[in-house]
Formats: sequence, C-alpha cells, structure tokens
Amino acid sequence: MNTFKNLCKERIYNKFRHKYSNIMMHPRLIKLVINSSLGSRGNNSSYLKGFYKEIYEISCQKPLIIKSKSSISNFNIRKGIPNGIKVTLRNNLMFNFISKFINISIPRIVDFRGFSNRSIDYNGSFNFGYSDHSIFPEIFLSNNKTTPKGFNINIIISSIERIDSLIMLKTIGFPFA
Repeated sequence: MNTFKNLCKERIYNKFRHKYSNIMMHPRLIKLVINSSLGSRGNNSSYLKGFYKEIYEISCQKPLIIKSKSSISNFNIRKGIPNGIKVTLRNNLMFNFISKFINISIPRIVDFRGFSNRSIDYNGSFNFGYSDHSIFPEIFLSNNKTTPKGFNINIIISSIERIDSLIMLKTIGFPFA
C-alpha cells in the first residue's frame, strides 16, 4: 500500500475526528483530472503524439484525446479534430501524483507564493492551472521538439463545506497563501 496514501488518511482522520462522528463524513480525495487544450495545433499529428507521450509520462496513465464535437468556423475548429487531452487519476496513481507534485514540482515553480484560497469552488473541488509543464521532472526542455505547454489540474473532494476542503488540502501539504 502507498505510504503517502496512509499518511494522508491518518492526518485527515486526526484533523476531522472531533468534527464528524462518522468516519464516512470526513472529506476525502475522490479523483484528480489533468487536462490541457491543444488549440490550433490539433491538426499536427507529431505535436499530438509528443504531447500525448508527455502527459503519459507525467501521469503514468494513458490519456484520453478529446475531439471536437462540432465545427466552429470563427475558431478554425472542425468536427472530429483533436481538441485536448485529459487523464483521470484515482486511488494509488492519484496519491503518487499528488506526492510528486507537492514534494518535487511545486518547489520548481519560480516565485511561487502559494495557491489562492479562491482556487477552491463551493463544491469543495480544488482547481488550478499552470502555463508551463516543465515543472515535472519527467519533462526535459533541452529537447528541441518540446515547448512549454499549459495544463489544468482539478482535484475533486468529497466534502460538505468549502472550508473542510481547504483544511484537508493544507493538512496533506498543499501550500496556500
């Protein structure tokens, strides 16, 4: 079993055991979604393959290629053309990714002062984006084909209140300003 997962469960239990009488009411991490838009580069198959490989290396799981559902002439989008990439992580892969993100990737962000409290919506989910995926150790920007790409990370949490999600994420180790 994952030691970071056990550590998180123990910390969350100790933090919320007096507030909730039932352990099933404690907030817990349900899933983590990483998504990124391809923009106008969806037509380029070599770009798509490279980006697919990079997201796979970051998440350790095969990503899903999102295709456009309809054509929009103003945005130069045609039906069926790849529009984005997403991957959903659960259980051990999710905890491994969060551990790697907190301990390795966040310290590599230049001038990082912590996440905003507004990043948590009223359902308790934590959402943030970053414009450069090179903060992950699996990505090497020394390669000429690799250019910085942005991504969004959504962490879905089963909590009743927004403040519980914030307390839980701080307990796990997410830095908030």
